[in-house]
Amino acid sequence: MPIPNTVQELAVAFRELGTEDPESWAKSELSEGIPQLARCSVLRSLWRCVRDDDETSLQQEIDRVLRRVDYETTTSHLMARCLEEKVSLPLLNQLVRSVQIDLLQQVTYGLDGDSLAPSVPDVGWGIFQTDEDGKPFGPQVWSLFESFISLDPTGREGGAREV
Repeated sequence: MPIPNTVQELAVAFRELGTEDPESWAKSELSEGIPQLARCSVLRSLWRCVRDDDETSLQQEIDRVLRRVDYETTTSHLMARCLEEKVSLPLLNQLVRSVQIDLLQQVTYGLDGDSLAPSVPDVGWGIFQTDEDGKPFGPQVWSLFESFISLDPTGREGGAREV
């Protein structure tokens, strides 16, 4: 499917992604040539990796993992231990969520990073849109870190909920 090329069409896509002020994102893409729809899509994908505020899913995950024989090597085992030590489920959920957000924020910084090996300075990475054949097109998607926190679906910009 082709990328929309009018402010109105792009705004619909940004609205579906849950952005505030979708028209502003759309205008930026068209007037500045910044692949904002691609940026927003990548960031929304990252946010889907972050635990929901509802600790019910955390309890279900812990219960499921504890039924397995090899659970001692999993994060869920550590979470179960925290519950045994009387850490409340809501607080534990917020801790896990916060660690996930911190990690993903560091990932967004790392994607703009320099080569990690000084002996191979030309080795790097990038995020690009791809066509139906998987070939990159358009400008590279940069500076994901600039918008990561602002796209928190809870509207708290990465902040914890009161528990």
